[in-house]
Amino acid sequence: ALEREVRVESRSPLSGERISLTVSPEGYRDIDPTEAVMSMLTPEEVAARTSRGEDVITSLCHFLFFFSSEEAARDWTAEHPGTVTFPLEEGFELGRRWIAHKWGIGR
Repeated sequence: ALEREVRVESRSPLSGERISLTVSPEGYRDIDPTEAVMSMLTPEEVAARTSRGEDVITSLCHFLFFFSSEEAARDWTAEHPGTVTFPLEEGFELGRRWIAHKWGIGR
């Protein structure tokens, strides 16, 4: 959405472990740890929340987290029904498409 390269750093909501990567409109690189995954709501859960009139913050953003690995994310997703984890490449592509649809950026 920023249309430039940025360094992203986040902490796992469970362990506090640092996850970092560099993101640009063309893709991402320098992932640390390399096994990192991200969480988000399932499409069905997003649709249900949207139909109830919830905004993008409560229906999506509060559920986007990075985890050091799929195994590290299991406990969190088990405690948050309607969430799922994605490899970063899939999450990046979903985000790119959503931004293009929502704001017409990066088409």
